[in-house]
Amino acid sequence: MEYIIRLIKILSISLIAMGSIAQAEEKSLYERLGGKQAITAVVSQFVDFNNADKVIASRWDPENVDNLKLYLTELVCKASGGPCIYTGQHIDVAHAGLNVTNEEFDRVAANLARALDKFNVPVKEKGELLTIVGSLRGEVVGK
Repeated sequence: MEYIIRLIKILSISLIAMGSIAQAEEKSLYERLGGKQAITAVVSQFVDFNNADKVIASRWDPENVDNLKLYLTELVCKASGGPCIYTGQHIDVAHAGLNVTNEEFDRVAANLARALDKFNVPVKEKGELLTIVGSLRGEVVGK
C-alpha cells in the first residue's frame, strides 16, 4: 500500500510538472520575446543598426526614424502574437517602387539578428522571428 501511495505522489508531481511545461510551451512568441518593452528595445537597436549600415542607410529617412521605430515595434508585436495594432502602411505600399534587392533584404535581416543577439534573445525565439521576417522577402524584394 505504501508503494502505491508513493507511486501516486510521483505521478501527481510528474503531471504537475508536465502541466507547467505545457503552459510554458503555450506562450506566444510575443510573450517569450519579453513583451512590448523588450520588442521596443530590440527594434530601436535594429533601426539604429540599419541607419549605421553604409550599404542600406540611405533607404531610410533620418527625419522619420521615430515613426519607423513605432511602426516596426507594432509590426513585430502583432506578428509575434501580441496585442498591438499595426497602424503603418501595408507592406506592398511601404515598399512600392523601392526595388529592394536580395542583398539589402539580407543585410536588414542580419541587422535584426544582431539586435536580437545584443539583447540575448534565445536561439529558438530568434529563429522564429527571423523566419517570420524571411517569409516577407517576396513581398519586399523587387517591388
